[in-house]
Amino acid sequence: MTTDAVIDLAKAIGFSHVGEVAISKLKFLPEVRDMCKSNRCQAYNKSWVCPPQCGTLEEIAQKAQQYHRGVLVQTTAQMEDDFDLDTMMEAEQLQKEHFFALVDKLRDCF
Repeated sequence: MTTDAVIDLAKAIGFSHVGEVAISKLKFLPEVRDMCKSNRCQAYNKSWVCPPQCGTLEEIAQKAQQYHRGVLVQTTAQMEDDFDLDTMMEAEQLQKEHFFALVDKLRDCF
């Protein structure tokens, strides 16, 4: 499946924004890992995709370099104000639903 086909599929599933990314352009910042350690999102040490289970910053960067490009997906929503927690949670749930739907469709292709 081509990158363009993956992008089209992601758009069809319902992501608000979809785009290609060159892996070589990604920066793995210790500041982001520090935010994880402070547990701002309440997921630290609770999810396999979050630290420390996901590996060190160096391990993640090394794994990413095995690829040349990727696809970024995003779900957005219009909030009533900066504290519109309900809308944030709904957008988070939609992001998860869209993501798992995309993964399922991609698995069917391979």
